[in-house]
Amino acid sequence: MERRGVESAEGRGRKLYQKRRTTKIILSEERGGAMEIDVKAAANTQGAIPKLSWLERIGYGVGDLSSNLIFQMTSNFLMFFYTDVYGIGPEVVATLFFVTKVWDAIFDLVLGSLIDKTKSRWGKARPYLLYGTPAFIISGILCFSTPDLDETGKIIYAYITYFVLGMAYSLVNIPYSTLTARMTQDFQERSLLSSVRMVFAMLGGVIISALTMPLVDMLGGGNPAKGWQWTMVIFSIVGGVLYLMCFMTTKERVVVKEEKYRLADILRSIFKNKPFLSVSFSFMFGLAAFGIQMAVVIYYFKYYIGREELVTPFFTITSVASILGPMFTPYLSKKMGKRNASIFGGAISAIASAISYYGGPSNVEIVFISNTISSIFSMVPIAIGWGMCADTIEYAEWKSGVRAEGILYASFSFLQKVAMAVGSSVAAVILANTGYVADAAQTPQALEGIRNMMTLIPAALSVLSVIAIMFYTLNEEKYKQILTELKSRNQ
Repeated sequence: MERRGVESAEGRGRKLYQKRRTTKIILSEERGGAMEIDVKAAANTQGAIPKLSWLERIGYGVGDLSSNLIFQMTSNFLMFFYTDVYGIGPEVVATLFFVTKVWDAIFDLVLGSLIDKTKSRWGKARPYLLYGTPAFIISGILCFSTPDLDETGKIIYAYITYFVLGMAYSLVNIPYSTLTARMTQDFQERSLLSSVRMVFAMLGGVIISALTMPLVDMLGGGNPAKGWQWTMVIFSIVGGVLYLMCFMTTKERVVVKEEKYRLADILRSIFKNKPFLSVSFSFMFGLAAFGIQMAVVIYYFKYYIGREELVTPFFTITSVASILGPMFTPYLSKKMGKRNASIFGGAISAIASAISYYGGPSNVEIVFISNTISSIFSMVPIAIGWGMCADTIEYAEWKSGVRAEGILYASFSFLQKVAMAVGSSVAAVILANTGYVADAAQTPQALEGIRNMMTLIPAALSVLSVIAIMFYTLNEEKYKQILTELKSRNQ
């Protein structure tokens, strides 16, 4: 049955190739020019595909450090900023988050198509890091600013600035994500790149967790609105500089002859790409869990635990713990395989999140310990997932004859944005429907809702994430066979 499926895929792939493609995989040499790579040799000979330098790996990684200065600020603090600083009701915030994230998801698909059509001396993805950075900086600052407007004006301003921030973020983050597939085709190198990326992403989380509230207090001088704005000025500018560093230190080596595909072909290739769908749905559930929990951390400690001063230590400790997961992910990936390592990390994270339900005002140490464990192991499937997504590009090319990194990563981002939209909106809806009132004593229903969003709901979503990744079947041996087959088709 397995062989029949492989032959069927080969047959369909050959027909599309013979009809439309004469593609050669090309690697750009350091001093210009190009050389065709024998994929069979690359798959079976150690070192045939050039290894990346640590300068380039780190340069790539700081791009996600930049992204997470903005991503973590919006995930951890934006809902609180809207409800408790700018004075927008949680029911309005719920709709705002959902509408803007759905629009972001649609915009990502358009952007992915543009990336695939881009031609420049810097490649297809890197130009966006250069030209998208100014919008990235300015929109971040505006989103955390508080102009003196009436209630309707505040809502309109929040919609406009969050819409713009979402698009500016995508303008640099989507092409940044496609770089993994454009920098190398080495199976383990991609896993290492993804792990390096996640280490820097979590470093961004540490910075945001440890510095945000102290900076708000220091820069605000008793004026929280001013403090939030100036804090975001700092993070946005630093993030912009880091993206420029990423642009300067990375190189797109994997170049595929440009092809024009019909939209129907692209969509068909995505829906037939079972490994891609598996890792995408796993990410969806994982990010929904993350979105809900991060949105309510500050509410959880302020109202349920009754100790708002623990917000910064909690964020800092769990963010530092999150760095550990990507550090040992390459080892787990090599020893267990990407799929099994993802299942292992996700399962432990789910168990730890469920245990945190039993923490509370009288035993807050349970909250810290369980969430620290969850933070470590939740990063394993996330770190591996980016490498898995890159591997599915060649799978799609082998299966359907369509190679479109931009659209594939945009689709990946689309599903993530939908998950984040649902996650953050659900958090705001639960607050609104359980009677939450800013800066007031909360009802038992509101407190239980906050507690569940911090513990049991993320645990359940993590279980769904593990189930989804169980359907991922693209291992290293199969991936090498696919590379060999792609080479033979082009001869």
